[in-house]
Amino acid sequence: MPTIKFQLKNQGFTLVELLLAMVISSIILLALFVIFQFQQRHYSNQLEVTDIQQNIRAAMNIISRDVRMAGFDVDPSTGVAQIINAKNDLFYFTSDINEDGDTDDIGEHIAYDTYIAADGTLTLGRTSSNSTITVLQTLGRWEVTNPSHQPVAQNIENLEFFYLDENGNATTTENSVRTVIISILARSDLADPKFSNTQTYNPASNLAYYNTGTLSGRSWVKNDNYRRRMQTLRVECRNIGL
Repeated sequence: MPTIKFQLKNQGFTLVELLLAMVISSIILLALFVIFQFQQRHYSNQLEVTDIQQNIRAAMNIISRDVRMAGFDVDPSTGVAQIINAKNDLFYFTSDINEDGDTDDIGEHIAYDTYIAADGTLTLGRTSSNSTITVLQTLGRWEVTNPSHQPVAQNIENLEFFYLDENGNATTTENSVRTVIISILARSDLADPKFSNTQTYNPASNLAYYNTGTLSGRSWVKNDNYRRRMQTLRVECRNIGL
């Protein structure tokens, strides 16, 4: 029987095939990298926005709890506790927390404002004392000067207190305040070069509660690369005017 021999030829990739495979692989890898980068950036942005919202929510919870107790007296007829300063950017009041008939105990003088912390961070501050808190207007804004602030929330860029009397009209008279509408604007910790914020934020003084006959509405106009969120909360001073 004749012997049939098979000769197998070892064939590799040609240079053109190799280059083509490299190009296709590079395109796939680049697409995967772009998708990963997009998802990572989207996740970071969402995390940043969540942090801002939680920051505002925590700040509002603390402020609203205190404001509801503004002017609390064990005997309302004495008028010992009262609202002392009702400014658009500072709210200072007293409460007879331990019900001993005076406001000379720890934590019975309370004030809220914003200030720049030692690290340069814009901060919402809470000041509490057993005696008079010193406030001062500098460069067009009111701020506590003594004693020192206790930080409540960082990156609180703007704060507004808007006051209503018992009839729901805007007021700047301390003994007429019955409702406080709090507006807080918070920003992200870091700027995003790929994001542009040109939004105008309108606090309570520029909304339905604004009385054109007595006050000038405010707007917070921004033009930078920070993300922001604003929240407005209406709080009744349930211990005043009883």
